Amino acid sequence: MRGLYYDGAWQEPISNDTIEVENPFTRQIIQTVIAASEDDVDRAVKSAKAAFPEWKNTPIDQRIDLIKRLTLRLEARRDDFARIIRDELGCGKDLALNTQFLSYIKGMFTYMEEAKKIELAEDHVSYTVLKEPVGVVGCLTPWNYPFGQIIQKIIPAVIMGNTVVLKPSQKTPLSAIELFKEIDQVGFPPGVFNLTTGRGSEVGNVLATHPDVQMITFTGSTEGGKEIARLASQGIKRVILELGGKSAAVILEGADLNLASKRILFTVCSNVGQTCSAQTRVLYPEGLRDKLIKALERQAKEFPFATPDNHDTRVGVLSSKKQQERVAGYVDQALNDGAELVIGQPPKDQAGYYSELMVLSGVSNSDTIAQEEVFGPVIVLIPYQTEAQALELANDSIYGLSGAVYGPAEQAIEFAKGMDTGQIFINDGSGSGAPFGGYKQSGYGREGGKYGLLEFVELKTIFTP
Repeated sequence: MRGLYYDGAWQEPISNDTIEVENPFTRQIIQTVIAASEDDVDRAVKSAKAAFPEWKNTPIDQRIDLIKRLTLRLEARRDDFARIIRDELGCGKDLALNTQFLSYIKGMFTYMEEAKKIELAEDHVSYTVLKEPVGVVGCLTPWNYPFGQIIQKIIPAVIMGNTVVLKPSQKTPLSAIELFKEIDQVGFPPGVFNLTTGRGSEVGNVLATHPDVQMITFTGSTEGGKEIARLASQGIKRVILELGGKSAAVILEGADLNLASKRILFTVCSNVGQTCSAQTRVLYPEGLRDKLIKALERQAKEFPFATPDNHDTRVGVLSSKKQQERVAGYVDQALNDGAELVIGQPPKDQAGYYSELMVLSGVSNSDTIAQEEVFGPVIVLIPYQTEAQALELANDSIYGLSGAVYGPAEQAIEFAKGMDTGQIFINDGSGSGAPFGGYKQSGYGREGGKYGLLEFVELKTIFTP
């Protein structure tokens, strides 16, 4: 049993408390991990603090070289990590390997390349601006991307000269433990990377208030982010928050409905809707309802969901009984409020946490299911009469994390400029290394590429005669 790593070695916990990890496909307990105590966390933070002065002064080229060694080790074990992610999260095989793992390995290479381009000392006429590491960074990661969200936090932080204490989700800590097994073999100075598995309300809160932690980066629910921000404010810590979303997919007149449906379903189905950037609000021109539903039905055949008799499918299962009940509750409420279920049925209690795609019509943008994050494979269809109304509806949300516009390219780009959203996809557009983060209650700060690296530096100005 592992879960506590500091001073460059696996450690025995002070507490005997443990956490059981469940396989969502079978509901079987597959492993037990350490539930770190406050004293365990304190020791991990002290380890990170002690390592910081040396690591801060290690040339960035040497830091990048060590990260590259780690990246190559991880890449060589792709199948092992994909299996672990699949077992603890309940996702499909393709998603586990390509989206949950390999896309973030690619991101590690991007971080390294972008770091080489950053000018750490900018000389101006009468002053120099230095980019210096912040210090000890507490990294709090969610269960829905158990490997990738760790990479998005610890890798840019460490490349830029910070030391880290990671607290992965208690639901999916196995990827983190396996990752630290590889970190342990690379040769990083003791204390650069530290791991504490445990409960968020305990470990996370300790990190957020610890006087020797200078920065917190958190991904999770908006309510959780509010609490972390409140706790961190007591010590005026720097905070990055990547929170919830209720992303709008706006279909314009002239859009390719098959393309739009395919892209929308990819964001909603791939991780069984358990993605903060899933395009779950679909705004469409009034009069296209039937054509849109037919297009969604056609494209849905490309996203078969797991069943009790078949786990070897593109789409897996929901992560837990709590998630299954949450999704069913939202859908039942919407149906009671007058919505129509045009595709799929609500999830039922079975041997595993199975679900299927659900598409609801007859929904108003003010309805609960259109405003709150369901975190399941549920799409609501909302008609509009004019583009001005569509823009108003798209922005009528407390969230602003992601979105999409489908239609003639130039028209779609102009529409996107009016959306209060951190990232917007036009038709099938995509790219790596771009900044990811939200507006409004979707959080603040950015992850990815150059922008993710620069979140982990302080600016120091030295005036010269």
